[in-house]
Amino acid sequence: MVRPAGRTAATSLVAAPIAGASGNPTGAGKAAPPPPATKASGDTCENFWLRRNTIWKRNGYCFTSTKAKQALGNAGCSRDQAAARAAMSPTDLAEVDALSAKEQGMGCQ
Repeated sequence: MVRPAGRTAATSLVAAPIAGASGNPTGAGKAAPPPPATKASGDTCENFWLRRNTIWKRNGYCFTSTKAKQALGNAGCSRDQAAARAAMSPTDLAEVDALSAKEQGMGCQ
């Protein structure tokens, strides 16, 4: 295709109408429903608890709860909570705090 000098081809993008729930192509008067809320597969109270307590275990914490002792054990532990927290890297501290906040936000017990 030859164009006269100084002119460019104009391109326009036109979106095709999407049929709404009513079949009305413009969707007038109908708000689209929000997408369903989904959680990542690991977003459970139990998973957050295990991830958080695995960090405590790695930092030498001696668990006091029966659940944690059964799940993670106290072999090799040497620290109370304050000492284990003091031994954590900034990354571990941030992860423990983030996981705790997620547990609280989900209403975990």
